[in-house]
Amino acid sequence: NNDSHRAGFRDTADGVRIEIADVNGDGTNDLVYYQQNIRFVGGPHVPGNLTILWGDCQERVHKWDSADPIMINDPYLSDMAVGDIDGDGDADIVMNVHDRGFTNNFLKIFRGPDPSQITAQQTLAVPLTNGQYTDVMLGHWGENVGGIGFPGDCVDLDIWLLRTPPYNPGVGYSQGHYDNMTVLEYDCILGQFPNPLDATAQGVHNFKLDAEHNFPLYGIDISDTDDDGEIDLIAAVDGITGNISYATKNGNSWNTQNYVELGDYLGASIAIADVNRDGNMDFFVPTEVTLTRVQDSSAQNQTFLLLDNLREINTVEIILANPSGTGYLSSLSFNVGRRPTMAVPGQLAGGEDSALEIAIGQSDRSYRFANSAMWLDTQGWAGAGDFLSVLSLDNEDMGITEVSIAPASYDPATGQARLGEGTRWVNLTVKNTGLNPISGSIDVDLEVKEVVGGIDTLVYSNDFDGTVVNTNCPTCSLSLHSYTGEYGPSSSSWHVESNASVDANGSATDDWWEADANPTNYMWAGVDHEGDDNQSGYYNNVDEAFIIENVDLTDSDAAYLDLDLLCTTAFFELYLAEQYAVVERWLYEDSCGIEVWSDGNGWEQVFFSGGWDNERYFRLFQLGYDPEYNTYNNNFYTSTTTGWA
Repeated sequence: NNDSHRAGFRDTADGVRIEIADVNGDGTNDLVYYQQNIRFVGGPHVPGNLTILWGDCQERVHKWDSADPIMINDPYLSDMAVGDIDGDGDADIVMNVHDRGFTNNFLKIFRGPDPSQITAQQTLAVPLTNGQYTDVMLGHWGENVGGIGFPGDCVDLDIWLLRTPPYNPGVGYSQGHYDNMTVLEYDCILGQFPNPLDATAQGVHNFKLDAEHNFPLYGIDISDTDDDGEIDLIAAVDGITGNISYATKNGNSWNTQNYVELGDYLGASIAIADVNRDGNMDFFVPTEVTLTRVQDSSAQNQTFLLLDNLREINTVEIILANPSGTGYLSSLSFNVGRRPTMAVPGQLAGGEDSALEIAIGQSDRSYRFANSAMWLDTQGWAGAGDFLSVLSLDNEDMGITEVSIAPASYDPATGQARLGEGTRWVNLTVKNTGLNPISGSIDVDLEVKEVVGGIDTLVYSNDFDGTVVNTNCPTCSLSLHSYTGEYGPSSSSWHVESNASVDANGSATDDWWEADANPTNYMWAGVDHEGDDNQSGYYNNVDEAFIIENVDLTDSDAAYLDLDLLCTTAFFELYLAEQYAVVERWLYEDSCGIEVWSDGNGWEQVFFSGGWDNERYFRLFQLGYDPEYNTYNNNFYTSTTTGWA
């Protein structure tokens, strides 16, 4: 935990998980945050940190008080779950971590309201020769709480674990299935969970999901579908079969080997929720790669994916329960960009009975090819930013999802299509964009407008030399925002910078920087190392924005943004210690961007420039590679500067 976000790359937190829960029972949600931290070859061992940020509705998150970090000596996290295990109103934390030699699971339990207390902690060590716990979930097993079961039975949350075949550091995973389930019942009298290796322990349940293959399960979730307090549904991404497998509870046993088609996708995770509020549980599956092109190697018992699988657009698949019977309907597919890894449903808008929204998170992944080359998402434009998307859904909705006009020509100078004169074919794709099946017809009105020959109206202009034109937009205003919290409300490092002859005081002569090639004043985000705006500085880790607000484009046919812009950015990389010719690395880069907000679509990026862009262009135009495709470890450029343009 660094006191300043200006910490260098050696202090990289490697934060891997965050959960929201009321840990101390004060009625306000807190943040449970885990960071693995990084360790350098030849350097000391660095433990991980589990930190609680105590919620305060009167303050921004960066001002919340932080509990003393809990040191995790075996720092490599496989999964974490948070919930109120014993029903005392305080959320508890369960995590599974591994040691540096990857020889043991360590199931760690931290109970609220103060997880740092030794008496509130429990650790269960399970050698990986018994299998690796890849997923941790919390839910009530359904034990008898009427006095017939063992004395520690109560209405609580038990630990559900997905377990692999045995693992040995020397040989890897043994042959076997990856569908092994272990459930540990909480003992309300002892306040402990049983050791799964203790043959005499009560409250340990082992069973299989009966997968019909030896592929890993790439995501799993559990649910109580009938609100009786007991888990009765388990759903998992069924390896690379293109299916979702699910099991339903039948008395004391599980009805397994039920399948619903996902399609030509490898699911990254799965979540269970009632998205359309019909009383039936549905599945949400963000997809990692496509399975449209697959090669099998019977000699090596391996399945290979191809480069095209990594290039193709990824989706979130929503699989609705059949409202008229058993089973599930065909999946609804929504394009969401590159590599979504989580899809969390929640009520973000609308009434209680309206369809849930889906918060979609994306992650940079890495893939190694048979020739030792690597694909690193972080090096592509799609992986250059951290994006969070919200998919807003309606139970019933229609939309035009595609418009094509032919014939048309492409203007390479502008990157735009041009139609010219004459008759054109217009094809529209009308799609049911709602959740529920509908039937019928709609009318589509096509209106042709002459945009090129129209009348241009200046809405807002600012040259930062004192001339502001806002006659057609009197409500337009500049708003400053600091996302680091270093500046107060309506303030940030953005400022009007003078050219090279004088500084902001109008007296001293500055040294020359790239930005000062502009002979006039300009808006600039950088400050110097003392925090002043002198010399158009490049102080690190600035996360600031200025926004032109209240721009009214009512009745306009098109809008254009014309500006002079300079972006100067750099990067650094952390290389992983691997025994390969091409090693994995994490790219951290500065970037500049312009986004446009609309009520219908939220923020949409219209300009981006990153510190690694020169390297991206080099690979594209000189080598003919995707920017993400790596055959070497070095870089040919150290930064990217656009110049005033």
